[in-house]
Amino acid sequence: MGATLDGILILGPDEIRRRLPPERAVEAVAQAYIALAEGAVEAPLRTSLPPRPGFAASLAMVARGLVTVGGRERPLLSAKVVSVAPENRQAGLPTTPAALLLADAASGAPLALLDGTALTAIRTGAAGGVATRALARPEARVLALVGAGGQAWEQARAIVAVRPIEEIWVAARDPAHARAFCERWNEARSGREPEAFPAPSADDAVRRADVVSSATTAREPVFQAAALRPGTHVNGIGSFRPDMVELPPEVLAPPVFVETPEIALAESGEVRAALAAGRLSPADLVPLGEVLRGRRPGRRDEAETTVFKSCGTAAQDLFAAAWAVFA
Repeated sequence: MGATLDGILILGPDEIRRRLPPERAVEAVAQAYIALAEGAVEAPLRTSLPPRPGFAASLAMVARGLVTVGGRERPLLSAKVVSVAPENRQAGLPTTPAALLLADAASGAPLALLDGTALTAIRTGAAGGVATRALARPEARVLALVGAGGQAWEQARAIVAVRPIEEIWVAARDPAHARAFCERWNEARSGREPEAFPAPSADDAVRRADVVSSATTAREPVFQAAALRPGTHVNGIGSFRPDMVELPPEVLAPPVFVETPEIALAESGEVRAALAAGRLSPADLVPLGEVLRGRRPGRRDEAETTVFKSCGTAAQDLFAAAWAVFA
């Protein structure tokens, strides 16, 4: 159970993980994407402060809307501050420390304070799970993780929850990080969960995969487009600024599935590069919520390579926090 302070519920990372297992987190984020597509939630673009000497990059994200959770429709507001500090890894600290305030949107009264680091990892993992459930082939068996940082664990948990994954291949810029991830995963997994293996390179991992999930802060593509097999589904999860590119732009053939075209056009380096190269037009960007609502098609055939490019949205924070507090 979470603690309380003057009536405000306080949820730490362990309690958030207990309240938001992968299956529940996927449903919360799916609701967020549908609400975005329906215009039922307000989630303006994040405010960002870029890194400079002595300061990490910092982001502020707010959202509000009606959230149905626990059998009741509630007007809720979330406000999150998150920093991006990759060098924290060397000190054994989270690379994306964050805090989130959930409030009643009608009165403004604070309701809960949540560890935003855990919540961000869970809701970001769930985004990959939602997209994989909607777009990957039903028989997908092999997952490739590119990047072995804080996001990789929740990506794996969410995708394993929605597809019958039998193997996970992990690649990282530092091979020691990939090996450490696999050791931790294999020690923690149940008998029903797939074994994880370190891959010698990102291209090697991708060549094996039915589903690829990339969660890095790279500024250049982390694998070659030619490494993808026909019919693969790709989640681009890590990059969130125009100067960040982790997916090869040539992979972004229409349609490309996104949270909203507005977010992708403003924040995705891959989308902007593909637009500049004439590979995409804004009309080729399809909100994932439209697929979930049945208004737009998802995968069209077994050989199609599908791509979901996520930059993150405060709508995910709002719904994930609401489900953690009230479900």
